[in-house]
Amino acid sequence: MRLNKKISLLLIIIAIITIIPRGLEIFSSSNYFGSEQGVEYLATKSIVIDHKIILTAHQGGFGGFFKPAGFNYLIAIPFILAKGDPFGGRIFMFAISVLTVLFAFIFTKHMFNAKTAISVVFFLAISSNLSHYAGRISPPFVIPILTVFFIYSIFKICKKNHKFILLTAFILGLMMNFEIATSVVLFIEFFIILCIFCLKKIIPYRYLFFCIVILVFFISPLLIYDVNHNSHNLNGIAKMLGSALNHAQNIFLNWSQIITNRFSVFSWNYFSSITPQKLISVPIFFLMYLGAFFYIKDKKIFIEHRLLMLFIIISPILTFIMLLFYPGDIMQWWIIQLSIFYCYLIGIIVTYFWYRRIIFKILIFFFISTLFLAFISRTYTLYKQDFLFPPSAYIIENEPINYIYKDAKGKPFSILIYASRALQNYEYLLWWYGTKYQNAPVKKSKKGTLYELIENSQDIQKKLDLLESLDNGTMVETKKLKYGFIVRKKIL
Repeated sequence: MRLNKKISLLLIIIAIITIIPRGLEIFSSSNYFGSEQGVEYLATKSIVIDHKIILTAHQGGFGGFFKPAGFNYLIAIPFILAKGDPFGGRIFMFAISVLTVLFAFIFTKHMFNAKTAISVVFFLAISSNLSHYAGRISPPFVIPILTVFFIYSIFKICKKNHKFILLTAFILGLMMNFEIATSVVLFIEFFIILCIFCLKKIIPYRYLFFCIVILVFFISPLLIYDVNHNSHNLNGIAKMLGSALNHAQNIFLNWSQIITNRFSVFSWNYFSSITPQKLISVPIFFLMYLGAFFYIKDKKIFIEHRLLMLFIIISPILTFIMLLFYPGDIMQWWIIQLSIFYCYLIGIIVTYFWYRRIIFKILIFFFISTLFLAFISRTYTLYKQDFLFPPSAYIIENEPINYIYKDAKGKPFSILIYASRALQNYEYLLWWYGTKYQNAPVKKSKKGTLYELIENSQDIQKKLDLLESLDNGTMVETKKLKYGFIVRKKIL
């Protein structure tokens, strides 16, 4: 892939502005290793250390059904390379975020040209939404890189390269391992396209069959799991569909609440994808869709480019309509793919108008300069507020756990944790520190050393008086640590 000097320089600049805000997320104090990350790492530990085959993720959707465990197998890579250190997962997710921009440039250049590719990846690079997700160990944040592959496959289908139909279905199947809501919405949109193509006899009906086979292949771990677990996933899906039907019947009665929730989530997704400055984002939204209208009508544009543009502008609308029928509030990470769509949309439109009239060049230059200055200001503020070093400090639970292991000096001990949330993160960190110190905690017994780890929480603090009154051994020491943690050492 040969690039001229100007494009190469721009690409280097974009690489820098891609890495800087995403690099912050590696050392961000607002990032954390919570119970969700503990669940994921415990499942991955089962795969890598205990050599178990995991069929389902341990977190799922409405109704109680799970999703496939692809994310746990994926983070087995940093788990092995970093020897179980959760910080390795953070670096791994940062790398995925940077690779999203790199693949976007490669594919967009192939679909359009280098200038359009530079335009698209510029908006991907400065997107506060996409930057914020870098380094966060959570399944939905793998969706953006898969969305880049998805858009490329849709383009190839628009170009009548029908073999990409199966690849697109495969990509959507992969997405199920990371966020089922996203994959289902995109699969329905994709299925609508296939049905139209089949009815118009553009493609044979067998493609529909093969796509369904691919879908079944990716959900087969859930079906296998159900065989020995009383159809847990099928019952969960049935429960969700039943709730969706009841919800659909009452949608006009509760339309105000439903629309408010959907609109707030979709608007937050859009503003954070472009810029949180609404005085800039709102006019851009209308100009994007107005520009897309002219782009699609322009007969000088290749048909595959116009079809791709049509899909990109319709997808957010269809997604909004489909999620109206979900029986409950929706979450912002369910529509994370739309951040990629918006960046592609605005990048293509900016390049399109750049070559029309000089007035457009002036307006685009002003618009991009304003966005870039807002990006610099936002990034600088975040570095001042959230930058945290050394890397080990980003897991605040490290402080009391490390203290306990050092204080134990290799001798057996048991531990009780008083926290206001699920304890999977503590469970994993205790195992990880146990491997480093070669001194795993023992189950609580009637004799020996007991540590009580008390989390900084109003609910927990209210129980301190009760803990004081319990006849639970002889108090040896009470230690107050950073982040409000209290560690009590007792002899039973």
